[in-house]
Amino acid sequence: MMSSSLSSWQSANKFRREGDVVYGVYQGCGFSVSEEDGGKLFIFMLSADDNRAFDTFENALAGEGGELSQGQIGDVENYLAVFYDESVSSVSLRTMDKLLDFVVAEARSCGFHVPNTCVKCGARANKRSFVDNMVQPLCAECSAKQ
Repeated sequence: MMSSSLSSWQSANKFRREGDVVYGVYQGCGFSVSEEDGGKLFIFMLSADDNRAFDTFENALAGEGGELSQGQIGDVENYLAVFYDESVSSVSLRTMDKLLDFVVAEARSCGFHVPNTCVKCGARANKRSFVDNMVQPLCAECSAKQ
């Protein structure tokens, strides 16, 4: 079941929802948010060629200070993931908004890029769809089959 804070954030921003996952595209960056393991897990449709991008992004996020810097950086299927452990402190709606802005502003300069290969068939992707609880790249043909 989705918490009231995530549900409020989803409604206020008019993001989509499927089951207990909020997803959408924010300023050209696909993302999904779910609540698991006692926190909020943000997955961004940004991948990296090597681990330096994750380290650089982690340092940039830590430099932001405040609640935003409490995010733990990792990857889910090589996509950028940020986890906020809510046993330490709950994540405010403002912090969730700031995280989206921060990722859009900083991730590409840290070495992340938007993948453009369809996750279903490997063709050039020109669409984004919600697949396996994440926003993922799809070609027009595979997207139409969804």
